[in-house]
Amino acid sequence: MKSPIARLVPWIVAAGFAISSAWLLVEKTALRRKNEDLRTERDLAEVAYRMAQNQLAERTLLAERLITDFGRRLARHEDLRRLQVSALAGPSPGSGDTRAIAVWDPELGAGLLAIENLPAGAPEYQIWITEHANGPPQSGGAFRPDDDGAAVVAIQTARPMKKITGIAVSAAPTNGAAGADGPFVLSGRFSSRAQ
Repeated sequence: MKSPIARLVPWIVAAGFAISSAWLLVEKTALRRKNEDLRTERDLAEVAYRMAQNQLAERTLLAERLITDFGRRLARHEDLRRLQVSALAGPSPGSGDTRAIAVWDPELGAGLLAIENLPAGAPEYQIWITEHANGPPQSGGAFRPDDDGAAVVAIQTARPMKKITGIAVSAAPTNGAAGADGPFVLSGRFSSRAQ
């Protein structure tokens, strides 16, 4: 006759196998879910990367179009007096050797900003355009300078702006907030003669 403990051994072994199987199933499900989450994150990162590439390509294409258009007009000796030009300066006279110039075409409602020696310090910079002396600034786009602090950027606002008075560049906010929050690293005024 078997002892009561000997009769329970097969049941204990079976229970151990059942618990191990259940634990392995739970782990497998958790790993599968984690794998799906990682795939989703990768897919979202790829979409964000493609969107960023498309935006960069659009801005590059716009800048090339504007440069080509300005060049054609110069070649035809078209009246360029309507173009507004502004030299941008830092907030204080000793702001270093940063040089920037902006050209705005009121007819196109777009322009170009060329910068040299922009100091490092922000991963991205934001362009701001003002329509009136006391009006709120409108975004003219964001850009990243190259390692030497140089950039040629197409300026384009969300809505057409024909008569503009000022331009500024600020460090883009890291929290993604809209608005000219940060300190301006460069600013300039457009003359009103072309308006």
